[in-house]
Amino acid sequence: MKKISLIFALAYIAVASISFTLFKLDYIGIDLLTSIFVAAILNFINLFLALIAFRFTQKKSNREFLFYNLGGMTARLFLLLVCILTILKFLNIDQDGFILLFFIFYFSQLAVEIGYFSSYKRIKAE
Repeated sequence: MKKISLIFALAYIAVASISFTLFKLDYIGIDLLTSIFVAAILNFINLFLALIAFRFTQKKSNREFLFYNLGGMTARLFLLLVCILTILKFLNIDQDGFILLFFIFYFSQLAVEIGYFSSYKRIKAE
């Protein structure tokens, strides 16, 4: 768990550093910079909630594991949907950039999250 947290922390720091550098060099505007940070923060919160649910259910039965993780995924998706709609309605950001970056962050994070869960089960089974 610490290793995956460190990897994601370093990835988010790299994205923030690159984004801020591009902003300072006038390659991107403040609207796109804000979009990048808001998309990253939403996905970081989503990852944090997923890891909490996974850690909570590590020693539970298969039924409880599925209930909390799949049910939690559904709840997290609805929470993200509400947050995205609120952000698009009330914040002055680059909407196209935000949506594109959100999905890039989301699907890359989801792939790593699934890989982490499956590797954990393989390690535990050995």
